[in-house]
This record gives sequence, C-alpha cells and structure tokens, in this order.
Amino acid sequence: MNRSLASTEAKPTVVEFLDMTDSEIRELLKNVPKTFREFSSLDEHMNARYGQPGSEIRKRFLGKAQVFLANGIFESSAITVDPEILGGTPVFSGTRVTIQNLIDHLKTEELVESFLEDFDGVTKLQVMRVVRRIILFPD
Repeated sequence: MNRSLASTEAKPTVVEFLDMTDSEIRELLKNVPKTFREFSSLDEHMNARYGQPGSEIRKRFLGKAQVFLANGIFESSAITVDPEILGGTPVFSGTRVTIQNLIDHLKTEELVESFLEDFDGVTKLQVMRVVRRIILFPD
C-alpha cells in the first residue's frame, strides 16, 4: 500500500485497514496513547510517562520521590512501613527491598527491568503503584 500514514488525517476504512502491512499499522498506531498493559516493557512506560533517564522531567520526578519519602505518609498496598522491618524504613510490601533502592536505581539511569531482576520479590505492579503514588504526591 505504501502510503504515508503520518500525513493522512482521515481514518482508514475497515477494508483499507485489512489491506495494510504490519509496518503501516505500526506507523498508524505510533501516536495513539497507550495504556500501561500495551507497553512492551516497564521501561518504555516509564520513559513515556516520566521522561527519559537524565531528562529534566525524570530529574523532577526523582526530586519529588525524595520529598515523598521524607514526608513519611505511605498508605499503599505496595509499601510497608513496619518498625520490625529495617527499623521502619519504607519497603516494597512483602519484601525487605527499600523504596529508596528504586529511587537510587532510577537516578543511576538503570532500567526498571534490571531493578526487578536485581531485587527478587518486587513486582512490576508494585513499582508502578509506588511511581504513581510519587507522581500524585502533592508538591
């Protein structure tokens, strides 16, 4: 079909869509907002929502994360604060992995996927819940 979908404003008809090649469909869907489940990786989601590692957006996120931790209000199913676990340091629920470990990992521009590999027991869902809590935390 070899047409430029980026410059086409009109939506393709069902017949045109069925005739498209995989690359044409990918190009058509490139600018469609994705839900979390549609991202190929957690890192792709983080980069799309919270900026590339080293970007100003990511730096603001990391600064906000430090304020979030300093405030000490952690009402979340993903975070546990228990004096019996690391002296009350906020950890991912069901683990002894601190939230600070995630923030430090993101500061060093490492991938979230590598964080999940390095810290057994922490799930993608927990990481996303913590990241979402940080973003929603009032400045």
